[in-house]
Amino acid sequence: MNLSNLPYRTTSYDEIADELPESSLYKEHYDTHWQNRVIVIDGDWILDEPLDLDAVDELSPYYNPDDYDSLPLFILVKGNMEATNIYNGETCGSCGLVVLGNLTAENIVVGGQEIFVGADLRVSGFYWGDYNHGSLTVMGHISIYVFLETDYNHNNKRFEERRNADITEYLTDDDYGGLLLGEKLVLYLKPEFSFVLDDILKIDYIPWSWKCWINEEKLFPALAKGETIFVSPEETQKRRDEISKKQVHLFPNTDISIENLLRFTYPPLFSLVCKLDKNNHPRFEMWDDNDVFYRVLYDPDDSTYSLYIQNGEEYGVLAQVYEGELHTSINTFTDEGVIDMTATSHPAHFAFLEKEFAYFCRRYEELINSRIYYLSKVNEANFKSLLANERLQDFYAQKEKNADGYVTLQKDDFILKISNEEATTARISLGEHSKYNEDGSVAYLYFHYQWDAERNCVLLINEEEDGEEYEANFGNTPRYYRAMIYFRKLQLLFPPVEEQSTNVI
Repeated sequence: MNLSNLPYRTTSYDEIADELPESSLYKEHYDTHWQNRVIVIDGDWILDEPLDLDAVDELSPYYNPDDYDSLPLFILVKGNMEATNIYNGETCGSCGLVVLGNLTAENIVVGGQEIFVGADLRVSGFYWGDYNHGSLTVMGHISIYVFLETDYNHNNKRFEERRNADITEYLTDDDYGGLLLGEKLVLYLKPEFSFVLDDILKIDYIPWSWKCWINEEKLFPALAKGETIFVSPEETQKRRDEISKKQVHLFPNTDISIENLLRFTYPPLFSLVCKLDKNNHPRFEMWDDNDVFYRVLYDPDDSTYSLYIQNGEEYGVLAQVYEGELHTSINTFTDEGVIDMTATSHPAHFAFLEKEFAYFCRRYEELINSRIYYLSKVNEANFKSLLANERLQDFYAQKEKNADGYVTLQKDDFILKISNEEATTARISLGEHSKYNEDGSVAYLYFHYQWDAERNCVLLINEEEDGEEYEANFGNTPRYYRAMIYFRKLQLLFPPVEEQSTNVI
């Protein structure tokens, strides 16, 4: 790092403390008893090479490799800063960066310190904040192409709402369904910087964070060399289009219409998610995270197609095709019962119906596509191939069976149970350690894969702690994705005879 022409100095924290913004964590929460050195850039800082925040000891004449406290706490830039890549691999006690002006970079991959920007932040590529010892604070406008948070502190609400912020892709570890598949991130990365699922499953049982999809051993050397880590926006869009071509697109729009209500019950697709009610009518129903209940129902007796949406325990609204005509109604759970509803008669309730109808059109499309994807992986052929695996057959023949016909194998935090006796329903169960009971015993969260010949599919059965079992609701997409990935893990552990595997459970 060439600093021969740069007006910088190394000083103590106490000497510059008054110059720090009040909203900086280094101003509010710093204890001066340790790591008391600060690097100060008195003007603008224009870097034509990457900045490794783990290697800033190069800037500090006070650095002593035997004295941790001699490392600079942070770099204070009193003007603007421009850089190619800013990064560090150490995520605990890393050197911070306080820029009082604008900060512009191609990529920022950091963790373990505060990144504070007093004006605008512009990142043309990747901002990845990792681990909860790090944070980002920006006082001005934010412009980031892809922001990735893996247990990292930032203003979540501001980012979600894009308040004074332009963020093309906002990814957080709260998006559990998304990170299980990884495609939202992999769309952007060059192939050498990402893993495929089977690579991850050779190391872990499940992708537990977006960071599982990133090949850090290749990413950080590339950042150090100033290499491009993303594909072009055109290539990203091409990848996205290829995925879209493989998906079902049910709704050309989200209007409340006869055509859209009929699309909910399109037979080849509705059969993937519906179950028969007590009247033998196919229906699909689910509660969503926003405390709203949805029910799609087809009544073949009078050719009625309906979508019922309930707002918590307050009221329910209904859009229905009956005798070839569209009807909308409301039930306020009072003596009035169900009454007709229009945008004029009940504007607030009708607005709720319009909003939730539009949302559920997209959500239902996602459910159908996730169901198709799940069944492409967890299906009759793969289930029976796994059950017939020679190692599993030998294991099943040699182990003592319990009263239900199961044999059990336990390894680390997982337990595998198998039953292929004719007297019982063929089932493969994988249980993950979820918690310890009060008596010290281990409680497992089970994924039961069970073949159902009548429905011609592999059921996913949930099991409560009290032993009660029921089929997992298709609306629980992350649960099905997790089950699909565990099933793939079992396939890798017990592959067909022609494949080789060194993995053991």
